Amino acid sequence: MTSSEDLHYRSELVESLTRLQNIWSDPAFGRRMARVRDHGFSSMEVRVLWTIGSRGPMRGSVLAELIGTGAPTVSKTVAKLEQRGLVVRDRDAHDARAHDVGLTDDGRRLAHELYAAGDDMMDELLAGWDEADIVAFTGYVARLVDRAQSFSDSLDASRPSA
Repeated sequence: MTSSEDLHYRSELVESLTRLQNIWSDPAFGRRMARVRDHGFSSMEVRVLWTIGSRGPMRGSVLAELIGTGAPTVSKTVAKLEQRGLVVRDRDAHDARAHDVGLTDDGRRLAHELYAAGDDMMDELLAGWDEADIVAFTGYVARLVDRAQSFSDSLDASRPSA
């Protein structure tokens, strides 16, 4: 059996980005970030609110795919958030059988608070950095994200259709 110490990326950058992704996608991290604002949401509830907040209303199946979980989990989470008055299900204009899930005004306010918690976290992480370094780093990350999106799109384009 091979130990995990033998498995690593050649690139220190990939290694660091993977560690960052693992930290930020950890459900416990999501719960702790939600607690910063004293709302006590589960990590799944935070992910649903954040995803709808960033992308707008969508079908539950699309939401499940974006979050990387099953439709039943999303359905239960949406039901809890709907009971709390944070999301609403509206009939799809093109398909009467389908519903889009969107944020209510209260849900939008809460999503703003979650985003503010993220901004506060970044302020803390970058405390002590020079403004010029922050501007440069932001530009580098934006370029990397753009290239990553293009790379992802090219993978979709090169995939054989069924």
